Amino acid sequence: MVAEAWKARRAFSIFPDFPGLLVRCKIPRGGGGTVAGLCEAKVAGSDEVDFLEHWPLNKPQGHRKTAGWVVTLDRSGRAVAVHGTESTPPQSQSS
Repeated sequence: MVAEAWKARRAFSIFPDFPGLLVRCKIPRGGGGTVAGLCEAKVAGSDEVDFLEHWPLNKPQGHRKTAGWVVTLDRSGRAVAVHGTESTPPQSQSS
């Protein structure tokens, strides 16, 4: 399920293509460059996959920002919708 959702956008390549693993990643910034963070993919119910970013790594757990995308899949497992979480990821920030 995560592997199919992972294909929905090229930008999801920084996330693991299977659930339950938190990995170090370089999150692109909207104005250029990257920020060190953690990326994860989570199965949310029977038809959604969440791709979440947590940053910056120099902040302790619980004090990091979190943002990402929710991919909705149809019954055959194809991505039919993608929407962002309420927080703004670094990719959407100008600097």
